[in-house]
Amino acid sequence: MPGNPLAWLDGCVDTAQIAALANVRRQAKRILDEQNLFHYTGHGIEHSDRVIEILRKLIADNLAGPTNTRLNDLELISLLAASYLHDTGMQTLLFEQSSEAAEYNWQLAEQVREKHAENSERLIRESLGSARHKFPTMGLEQDPILEALADNISKIVRLHSGEMGKLPDAVMAFGKQIRLAFLVSVFRLADGLDLDESRVLMERLKRFRIPERSQLHWWRHHYVRGVEIENGLIAVHMAFPPSAGIFYIDYMKELVLDEIRRELWPRSKILFSNGVRFILDEQVQVTQDETLSRQACQPDSRSSSKRQSTRAVSLSERLCRGVPEFFLHRRPAGTGFLIGGSGEIHGLTFPSSTGTRSS
Repeated sequence: MPGNPLAWLDGCVDTAQIAALANVRRQAKRILDEQNLFHYTGHGIEHSDRVIEILRKLIADNLAGPTNTRLNDLELISLLAASYLHDTGMQTLLFEQSSEAAEYNWQLAEQVREKHAENSERLIRESLGSARHKFPTMGLEQDPILEALADNISKIVRLHSGEMGKLPDAVMAFGKQIRLAFLVSVFRLADGLDLDESRVLMERLKRFRIPERSQLHWWRHHYVRGVEIENGLIAVHMAFPPSAGIFYIDYMKELVLDEIRRELWPRSKILFSNGVRFILDEQVQVTQDETLSRQACQPDSRSSSKRQSTRAVSLSERLCRGVPEFFLHRRPAGTGFLIGGSGEIHGLTFPSSTGTRSS
């Protein structure tokens, strides 16, 4: 990760606009770095910086290509501003729960996550748009270019998560075309490719009792050492403890590949036609790492012996043991695992391969 995540824009975007984007980053950092929803993967400023680095890799050929497909400066500004602002909505509404509440309000937290794209869009319109509040909620300095692009930035942010529906039409700004469908497509892919171990702090699984769905999401990230993006290929590198069984490894590999397929395949035509030409390497590179064995989570010691004798084994315990009970059903050969008809595992529901990403 470069020291200045915006350095590569030099020559593509006016210096004054790079400075304006740097201010967007400062204000977003102020909001994002105090993560309220602790049981979700990281949505801090480091995530935004990594998304921008992934964007740089994805659009490198586009920027070196013909002018009719090359991203213009306004499109780049829109993409990068969206990168810093897309998860600000994860910080809203949490304090609606009672201050006297004895426990973390999981239901309210889930509502915030599900609506975070909408909340981020609202914050952008209230802070950047021409109808901004008298006292902008994000403290962004007034900038005529960003203000003119606020509607485009908010659309990218609104569509970065959840159901896509119809892709937005292109619009004009300052005499230049803004290809919103292309921007949304490449942004969703970049955001989805930030799925490695840097997004999770596994020590939290030892300190907090988080929902089982989130536990699985965390372990999936934990095993991804990195995602290589170069020479037209997206390649995943994963590491597992030596004790992990083959069914467990295959299942985790499939979860990661499905996450990428969900964003790459449906919009490959629009990406390819605009010079972003990548295919997914279906052969995940797997190594063994003994240190991962020492990081394994421990069974929840807070449960009473009576509950331990009656309750089902928790997901975290099953993951630690590598029990292959999840992996009993397969789709037709060559299409991976079937996790129930709609992504269900032993009563838990996860996004199916045709579902939508929500983070």
